[in-house]
Amino acid sequence: MASKHINTPSWREFQDLVARIERTLSKGSIKIASPDRVRSLITGRLREVDASLRTRVGSSEILITIECRRRRAAQDVTWLEQLGCKKQAIGAARTIAVALSAFSSDAVRAASHYGIDLRVLSEITDVDVRAWMLPQAVVHVYKQCDLIESPEIAFAEEPGDGFGHGTPVKNESAVDSAVFVGANDEPLTLNDLWLRADEQLKIFDSIPKDDRVHRRRIVLEPSDNLQLRTTRGLRRVVRVSMHMALRWKHERIALGNARVVNYRPVDPSDPLIPQVRAEFESKEASASNLRFAIQVQPGDSNAALSVELLPGKKGAG
Repeated sequence: MASKHINTPSWREFQDLVARIERTLSKGSIKIASPDRVRSLITGRLREVDASLRTRVGSSEILITIECRRRRAAQDVTWLEQLGCKKQAIGAARTIAVALSAFSSDAVRAASHYGIDLRVLSEITDVDVRAWMLPQAVVHVYKQCDLIESPEIAFAEEPGDGFGHGTPVKNESAVDSAVFVGANDEPLTLNDLWLRADEQLKIFDSIPKDDRVHRRRIVLEPSDNLQLRTTRGLRRVVRVSMHMALRWKHERIALGNARVVNYRPVDPSDPLIPQVRAEFESKEASASNLRFAIQVQPGDSNAALSVELLPGKKGAG
């Protein structure tokens, strides 16, 4: 089907951009079409896009669309809302909105809401084009756990204690203070007990990875060598009951927050292949955060990923 686009100077400038994209991404398995028609996942009808980039990661096809507005005035929010709905309907992993001039402040906010990249046509560089094929974001999924109320600790009474055999007591200091004593007089906190229990009982295996809080009553019955510090000395712990808020938390780390470095040889005859490297970090986890580095060869759908463990925020969870 012939394109209905009018061949205006501004549209020819967009066509030049498409040609530059083809040259920049000529290596690898990226398919470029301009214009293109993509079937809607909602209606089943074909929707036209100004340009598309398609590649495969594993068994999945990744679709990136490019839309161009040929008005000289600043682009308004209505166009971005339309692109946001279209992006969702056709299942695009990424949409780049290209304008001849600037975008209104409302358009910028709408683009952020819909996850749309904004670019001014005359300012797009080859580095931008290569970065389009990098992941838009990664998600750091980690365990988050919080006590909803103070833990109940039941311990065995000894003659003359007056506590009452196995009577539960609430201990607010048990989370971070070493109120327990384990084998070989090892000082332990409630957090230590929780980490060991989660490792042995696989408690988080039953928690859906849906980024939602799930409440659970966790009851631990430790071995005979676990003791509690009381006002009358050490007493054997019979049971520890905890009302917990458990969650597989999702921290989305946008590529826009990454430090992107391009490596290329100074001498064009150098056989070294140019590379693009993006480094970014998670920051919200309590136990351990991660520094990710993704390195790709422009035009190649394969990427090298490295991960470095960083100290987390102070606190349990």
